[in-house]
This record gives sequence, C-alpha cells and structure tokens, in this order.
Amino acid sequence: MPILEALNMVKHFDGIPAVDGLSFEVEKETVTALVGPNGAGKTTFFNIITGFLEPDSGEAIFDSNGTKKDISRLSAHKVARLGIARTFQNIRLFNQMTVLDNLMLASNSREHERLTSTIFARKLVSRAEKENLDRANHYLEFVGLSEKRDSLSENLSHGQRKLVSLARAFCLEPDLLLLDEPTAGVFPETREKIGGLLEKMRGMGKTILFIEHDMHFVVEIADKIVIMSAGKKLREGKPEEVINDPAVIEAYLGKELS
Repeated sequence: MPILEALNMVKHFDGIPAVDGLSFEVEKETVTALVGPNGAGKTTFFNIITGFLEPDSGEAIFDSNGTKKDISRLSAHKVARLGIARTFQNIRLFNQMTVLDNLMLASNSREHERLTSTIFARKLVSRAEKENLDRANHYLEFVGLSEKRDSLSENLSHGQRKLVSLARAFCLEPDLLLLDEPTAGVFPETREKIGGLLEKMRGMGKTILFIEHDMHFVVEIADKIVIMSAGKKLREGKPEEVINDPAVIEAYLGKELS
C-alpha cells in the first residue's frame, strides 16, 4: 500500500520544466531512492512535497493514518504535522546552538504542538518537555553522538553534522522520511553507518524516500529506484532491474555499472 503517490506532477521555472509529468508511488515501510543527474528535478520534487514550492499541476497524495490527502499545496509546517520529515542537501543546523538544543527544537510531537491554554497546560507542557528531552537523547544515542550532546554544532565534522541532521529528522518520529543526499561528502565509515541507520528505521516500520548520487549505496539500501531525467521519470523498479536497463545506463549510470 502506498504512503505517497505522485500524480502527474509538473513545475516550470521561466517556462522550463523542472518536473515534467512525474508519477510514481512510495510503498509503506520501504526505502525508495530517487536518482538522476544534476538538474533532473529531484530536489524540486522534494520541495513540492514538503511545502516549499507549489506545483503548476498534479497531486501528491499522502496516506496519513489511513486518511489520504493531497499535500502538494500545503505549507511546510502543515506537511510536517501530517507526519513527513525532511533533511536538506545543504545541512541546516543552528551553528551557535548545542547538538542537543538542535534536536530539542525538532522534537515537539504533533500532539504537543497543539497544546491549548487550560488549567492543565503547565503540567502538560512540563511532561512534553521531558518527553522531548528523552526523545532527543534517544536519537543522539541512536546515531552514535551522545558524547557530542553539549557541543556547538559548528564544531562538528561534516559527517557528524550529517548524523545530527538525521537525528533531528528522526526526533519528529515521522511516517515518511525524505532525505536529500544523506551521504554526500562523508567518509566511507560514515556512509556505512548511515546505511545501517536507514535499514534500522525501515525495520522500525518507517518509510524512506531519498535522493542520492552514490549508486553503489543506492543499490545496497533501496528496495526500489526511480530514475529521473530532465524532469521526467525515465525508469523505476528494483535495483537489479534498473541498473541493467540499457536506456538508464546510456542516460545516466555509465558503462561501469552496466
């Protein structure tokens, strides 16, 4: 059963199609890779799904706890509240804040965000703060950065910052994770660690859609690959099917992966 359905998504910039009739599905509790050359429209598609851009036409149907909703024209905070979290290609941490504080900003649950002013509000807020702290510490341990909880984010290595970005997304405990190049620029050992984290999240019932240029990583992790080229879907299928498609090899992957 799909958690996300992209239906004929279209987005133009100055008359040039960035996303051009894109349609595909992301099945629940799977890892799907969205790949393609630079300029293929991958990040534009992510921006539409997460409320940073509106499409010219088309729909993005998200299954939120059994209720299907077109999210393609919702604001970013409404999309997040439905259960979608996202990381960015360019890491977006608050550099002058500690690692723990960066996670605490994201760890308010969707229920606690809607707390109203009642005679019980103080008790509820106090409970929420403790739960948020516990959640932040849990995911710092999950990604292996507990010892960095009090470090300023600006003092972390690139790989550590990538892991903090993942932990911050995990803190939202979303149903769908959208990750924009999670392994870009990291050392092989961090790449392997990130792959293990994604596999663990899938095992916990989470669904992941990620953009990636490292095809070896994609083949190792993804249940399905969607190939984009010039805004269109070129091919989709299981990794072994996609990487052996002559049209895909010619258009993107290169002879070394044929």
